[in-house]
Amino acid sequence: MSKKMNSLFFPFTAIVGMDLARHSLIYHAIDQGLGGTVLMGHRGCAKSTMVRAFKDILVSGNSAQAPFVEVPLGASEERLLGSVDATLLVEQGKWREHKGLLEQAHGGVLYVDEVNLLPDHLVDQTLDA
Repeated sequence: MSKKMNSLFFPFTAIVGMDLARHSLIYHAIDQGLGGTVLMGHRGCAKSTMVRAFKDILVSGNSAQAPFVEVPLGASEERLLGSVDATLLVEQGKWREHKGLLEQAHGGVLYVDEVNLLPDHLVDQTLDA
């Protein structure tokens, strides 16, 4: 399959149906201070397509492209929430934080496909963020 075929674009405005989901995402584009949206539906109902199309219309306050961060199913708590470089802290007394996926997605989209496959404590922390 060619590289062009792997990056097919499906515009958000072409999605038909799923009105509540579309409206929720549009409200987030208008006011990024709103809480998150969890899209639920049967396999194949275009949830992933909708979110991937939405990322192209979502812009941050400075008109730059807002972040779109995908959470891998094997994500650890440290990867999701962030961590501190313990070795550097112990050896040199320097504090260095590693941003978690939640912080990287601030002002944009944190995309978790198959959220039900994540450990319960990570689902709770994601929904509480």
